[in-house]
Amino acid sequence: MHFEEVRNGGNCAGCAYVQATGEITSDTSKEFEAFAAKHLAAGIVRLNSPGGSLAGGIALGELFRSRGISTEVGSSAPITGVVDPGVADRSQGVCASACAYAFLGGVERSLDERAKLGFHRFYEENALERPSAKLFTGQDLGDAQIITAGLTLYTLKMGVDASLIALAASAGPNEMYWISREEAQKLRVTYIPSAYKPWRVEPYKGGAIAVAESNDGSKNVIVSCSRQLGPNVALIDLKPFPEAASWYEQCSKLSLPDWRSTGLGNQG
Repeated sequence: MHFEEVRNGGNCAGCAYVQATGEITSDTSKEFEAFAAKHLAAGIVRLNSPGGSLAGGIALGELFRSRGISTEVGSSAPITGVVDPGVADRSQGVCASACAYAFLGGVERSLDERAKLGFHRFYEENALERPSAKLFTGQDLGDAQIITAGLTLYTLKMGVDASLIALAASAGPNEMYWISREEAQKLRVTYIPSAYKPWRVEPYKGGAIAVAESNDGSKNVIVSCSRQLGPNVALIDLKPFPEAASWYEQCSKLSLPDWRSTGLGNQG
């Protein structure tokens, strides 16, 4: 796998990223670490790979997580009319097998509209040549169970539903389970920390309140309505932005009638 810093010419948080292309080996995580030390754009890694070493993919995913890196699936293509080297735009691509497990290491994980993310059962090379032959020893079967347990623990550590391992096992070594965008979201294969979960209704003082919280649990919104207080919306941020103290101070100085006139009720 080789790495390239890519820019699309814009000025935004996601306008620069690292394009990672090719087969993953046991040395890929070390190679990426050396690359990332020299490139500021290494906050986002875009993966386009058929796979490779399973252990190498997991090591790369763990490195992504430890460095707080976000992952995408896809390639990069030159922008029409632009000849500046290193300037390109996101294009469709594939991340399969070991690459898919590396993808899970991203703190934020997203799939483009036409991106393909594929999982399958891990295997020994000999199994491809003679799939029905009795090639394996008891030790081999024990190792297979250890690998399965390791994949399950890694998946859970990355915050992904372990049901993914069962889906991967449904595809043989010559097959691929291409996960749908809906499945990816349901199993937390794709994950945006700041995105809100669906609203839920909870009982409160003989009534009910509606609550929605962000995926990472840092923010939530509580909506209630009562005869005494009327409509109320509470916005709670457990990881305040630097200007939060000043913002809350301004809010606290509003008189009660003025505050209610905003239509938001009480804020927290």
